[in-house]
Amino acid sequence: MANSKLDAIRQEVDSLMQTLKTERDELKLKIHLAEAEARDEWERLEPVWQRFHEKAQDVGNTAVDASHEIGAAAQLLGNELAEGYVRIRDAIKKQS
Repeated sequence: MANSKLDAIRQEVDSLMQTLKTERDELKLKIHLAEAEARDEWERLEPVWQRFHEKAQDVGNTAVDASHEIGAAAQLLGNELAEGYVRIRDAIKKQS
């Protein structure tokens, strides 16, 4: 049972990581065209991406109890990234 919970957490974080990675990669290609506001937001989010990436990897390397905490932390970081990426995308759209 504990393993199934851990597997579910891993799967959820992996899915979120793939979604955010795709968004991140797309934005990275367009960022050079963005206004200073978008670049500033990108720079603010890059350390958050690094922390999220570390937390996502930690989920697979920890005990079930700790994984719940790490999974929750990864979820919060992921949400912050997603919101920031929307702001960047909006800034890029304004420029187009």
